[in-house]
Amino acid sequence: MASWDSCRNSFTDCFCRFWGAYGWKPLFAVNIGMTLLYLVCEFGFGVVYNIKSIIQNVDTFGVFPDCYQCAASA
Repeated sequence: MASWDSCRNSFTDCFCRFWGAYGWKPLFAVNIGMTLLYLVCEFGFGVVYNIKSIIQNVDTFGVFPDCYQCAASA
């Protein structure tokens, strides 16, 4: 039965040839890049759109409208 060290070393050798030369750093860099891209696109743009929408609604209706259920004035 093989030891854990030999299994670990054979896995990294067989998995990919450049894996031993670069290690985990490129994978971490890609992961961080994708995470930042997701945060900027999903969270950042969503917050900006919602703030613009709130500002537009305040400009249209005011902060506190006079009456929500009143009959519309003609």
